Amino acid sequence: MAEAAGPLAGAVADPTGRSGDAETIAASGRLSVHHYPMMRVFLVSLGLVFAAFTAPLRAAAAPDAALTQGLQTCVSNGIDAGVRLWYTDRQDLGAEMSNRVLAASAKLGPIVDSEIVATQTISKRVTRYYLALYFTQGPLWLRLERYESRDKAFYLPLRCSTNPDDILPGYVTDFYR
Repeated sequence: MAEAAGPLAGAVADPTGRSGDAETIAASGRLSVHHYPMMRVFLVSLGLVFAAFTAPLRAAAAPDAALTQGLQTCVSNGIDAGVRLWYTDRQDLGAEMSNRVLAASAKLGPIVDSEIVATQTISKRVTRYYLALYFTQGPLWLRLERYESRDKAFYLPLRCSTNPDDILPGYVTDFYR
């Protein structure tokens, strides 16, 4: 192979028409992927795009104490007591939400456990929690959003269903083969 002169000093002409410095040409006479700057830019860009689209699935706020205490109270002291903990500053809404959960769980038997299934950051002020209340006859799924204003944080009206597809996000319920 012939060496180039002038500003390309150190470059090596490849018989196949490719050129590069002597270190970029592998023993087989081919250039490796590490030496294509556009390939590196593409791969880094692809990684950043992947990270940006999966961030909402991973980035989630830790549940606050009122949420976990309410779930524990549902199991130990009953649904009415647990749900009302989430709405202590709005008694009428607490009673309405408690009645909603009690009606939805009426045929499910006694409550035996609870769980935070998933957490999703909706915006800088809204966090959505996907919850499960486990009964002897099956689960009840809840979706509860916490809103943070300038002065305080509070829970918005919840939704509940025995059908997980009505409550849980698709990335939890949709499975692909």
